[in-house]
Amino acid sequence: MKAILKALFKPFMKDPQRWLIHFPVGGFTAWTGTVHWVYPLVFMLGFMAYEVTEDWRLKDGAYIDIQGYLWGLAIGIIGVYFTK
Repeated sequence: MKAILKALFKPFMKDPQRWLIHFPVGGFTAWTGTVHWVYPLVFMLGFMAYEVTEDWRLKDGAYIDIQGYLWGLAIGIIGVYFTK
């Protein structure tokens, strides 16, 4: 269990600012699902395309940004579920 938690939080510990910047973007994506089902799909595809192309050029480890986004999305989905 300790190894799993360490693996999940390793990118966060490496560069917490980048992780935290993308966390609200994931939450926003979850919220857009309350407006219409197509919005989070389009937003997520756009975000992933941006991150992949940015990493392709800069080689800056986009997995940190994507992990922050996915954590924000997961927490956002849980928040949306409990507020409805």
